Amino acid sequence: MSEYKSLIYYHEDKPKWQETVKVAISTEEEFKGLHLKFTFKHRSTSETKDRSERPFAMAFIKLMNKNSTTLSDTDHNLLVYKDHNSPDLKSSKKMKITEKKEDRDKFSPYLDLPSTREIFNEQNIQPTGKVTLFSGPFTLSAKDSFVISSFVCSTKLTHNVVLLGLLQWQDIMTDTTKLRDHLEKLMKVDGEEIVKFLQDLLDSLFSILMQNTISDVYDNLVFDALVHIISLISDRKYHQFRPVLDAYVESSFSFAMAYQKLMIILRDYVDKAMETNQKILKSAMKSLEYLFKFIVQSRNHFARLNDGRGKQSFELQLKQLIKSISNMMLYTSDNTLGSALKYMCATIPDILKVFDAVELSHLMVEFINNVPKERLTKQKLKCIDDLDKYEEDISLITKMSLRTVIQACINLDKTSKEAIKCVCVLLSMLRQMKELHFSQYMDMEEFVFLIDLRDFLMEILMLFLDLVSNNVFPPDWMEMIMLENSIILRALQIFAKVIHDRFTQEFERELWGFFFKCSISFLTQKSLQLEHFTSSKRSKIVCRYRDMRREAGFEIRQMWFHLGVNKIQFIPDMVGAVLEMTLIPEIGKFFVDG
Repeated sequence: MSEYKSLIYYHEDKPKWQETVKVAISTEEEFKGLHLKFTFKHRSTSETKDRSERPFAMAFIKLMNKNSTTLSDTDHNLLVYKDHNSPDLKSSKKMKITEKKEDRDKFSPYLDLPSTREIFNEQNIQPTGKVTLFSGPFTLSAKDSFVISSFVCSTKLTHNVVLLGLLQWQDIMTDTTKLRDHLEKLMKVDGEEIVKFLQDLLDSLFSILMQNTISDVYDNLVFDALVHIISLISDRKYHQFRPVLDAYVESSFSFAMAYQKLMIILRDYVDKAMETNQKILKSAMKSLEYLFKFIVQSRNHFARLNDGRGKQSFELQLKQLIKSISNMMLYTSDNTLGSALKYMCATIPDILKVFDAVELSHLMVEFINNVPKERLTKQKLKCIDDLDKYEEDISLITKMSLRTVIQACINLDKTSKEAIKCVCVLLSMLRQMKELHFSQYMDMEEFVFLIDLRDFLMEILMLFLDLVSNNVFPPDWMEMIMLENSIILRALQIFAKVIHDRFTQEFERELWGFFFKCSISFLTQKSLQLEHFTSSKRSKIVCRYRDMRREAGFEIRQMWFHLGVNKIQFIPDMVGAVLEMTLIPEIGKFFVDG
């Protein structure tokens, strides 16, 4: 469509159209030579006379400015020019949408006239003046104006000078002042404009990073710009653009040497953490996931092009970078530490493409251990929980943090939200620990003496007893409560074997007694009494978790038999608890028969 016709009501002096006209323009080159032209004509009640009416005025606006930026997304107050029977305008249609550049001399002698009130004021032309261009005179109607609102939708053209300069980076590469100015001003560009040109803008920044000849000046500026863009995508407002960034990393990113510069710059920021602007350092930590994606992907491109050359050197550099981040945890502010704890775990899938899980475990243990014990406990727990999702061998993670998490759960107010989060972290760790991991944990050097192992078992049994007696989860969180019970039951079965193996010969009455107390409380808790549920709910629970009371009862009976001659030490203290347990129909039968 090249023109659009509209109309107004009869004798309406100040019409308001409120119409939206969409103009599709196929190419960037075509866009440069186009403008919108609006012509106005009288309408007659006589059809014959109406056809002979010619436009009496016109207005226009160019789609692209002289600096190659597009029309701004705002209102435009267009100047209205009266037509004194100009031959050019006599041949015009009602509302021409576009005029091509090559037709300018023939049909558009008005293009050098000011088109908007803003341009008119800038040129300081007298409002009563008569401006004549080319072959036709145009008289400005000082009292009339025509207001339009425009919005350009494009991923190739922009009305922002800074973005345009960076997208056309080859034109400003030799102008050091302009390049620096554009890179610095990018931080102030509206996020909505940046995400529209995300992939092209990243290509431009990486091209500048790799081709600039003054690394000391521009490398850090480009890095800051990359960090700014990645941080922007990390924000909830632009989170929907993450797939676009992921697609760019996987499919479009092709800078095989970028990993070297990225590692050098990031390590320099981290090593000088006390001197670096904390706001910039925090943004860099927030961008760790994608910085590592770019580093690893760039290295993969280089390896494919060079038959894997430089593998050991790269692994050493990457390990030094991770160690530098770990060392930074000893000194920087809580805000920066919190960001590092939050986002470092997200780098693991990419780092695992370089190091095996065991080597990475050592690096991550050092990373978390470097956070001062009294600081950022919540963030540290969240980081540990995130690590559990990735770690193939969690022995090192449990060795580092299991006792800390248990003690945190004991000390927190069970009615607080923090307690729920902390218990979830503990359950996540216990759920992923196999029997081997429990065995390795209890064989550590800190448990060389039985009294230390006894203290640990008493501590965790005390926590289990507290959890089944005063659950941190709301009563209607039945699925979560059942999952918690299944994890606790499995741990009790493992601990029962340890208690029998290590604390029978040197009998620990208090530990055995606490095990029985915890296990019986577990078995008799309200949430496991299935007969109080509806038949459908009972069936679902049994199908997924079985009747956990039977397994707990079996474990209690086994441990009671293991007591042997030591049974006498628990009579009559345990009589009441055992009777309470045997009153449960499902348990009483097989316990009494035994």
